[in-house]
Amino acid sequence: MIIETEETLPVETVGVFKSRMAKKRAVDKTRKALPATPSKKVEVVEKLVLSPQTRRSLEKKGLVTSPEEEKEMEALRAITSDLTSGIRHLKRNKRNEGRAAFGAIKSLAFGERVKEKRLTSTVSKLVSLDRRSVSQGIKRRFEVLKGDEPSWLLTKRKPRVDSLSEEVKNSVCLYWTFEASRPTGDKKDIIRK
Repeated sequence: MIIETEETLPVETVGVFKSRMAKKRAVDKTRKALPATPSKKVEVVEKLVLSPQTRRSLEKKGLVTSPEEEKEMEALRAITSDLTSGIRHLKRNKRNEGRAAFGAIKSLAFGERVKEKRLTSTVSKLVSLDRRSVSQGIKRRFEVLKGDEPSWLLTKRKPRVDSLSEEVKNSVCLYWTFEASRPTGDKKDIIRK
């Protein structure tokens, strides 16, 4: 709210008080009236905050959480601890199924919101993973939802750098099968495809 007077420039008011100084005076009076010891001061302030009208006003301002928000936070903590224990269990499993499940749970648990809000570090600390692993889960989720990858559980091994392509393998096989001047090898040799 802005108050304009004829001889002065606009003065900005702070909330309910007419000026910042009026607010400071009220805070100072209240501070002097409170007990000196911290434990007694906490009890008095707690009693004031727990009154229904004051609590509702503080909830609107976001200074105190409502009972619904507290229940929601407790549920989120429980989900986080369950997710962390599941990830810890899957992280140690080195079989293909375990690795596929680990990749799937990472990509299902972390998504666009984590990336948008820039919470990768915070989430990684909560679920005891490193940031790179959380980022890979976000990337994998994006690929699956976009349609590039067919499944959450599909695991493709990274090909070796020095591996031969299928075309080269086929051409070598055809050469030694039909175009070579004489057959080589024994009848027991098997051509791998």
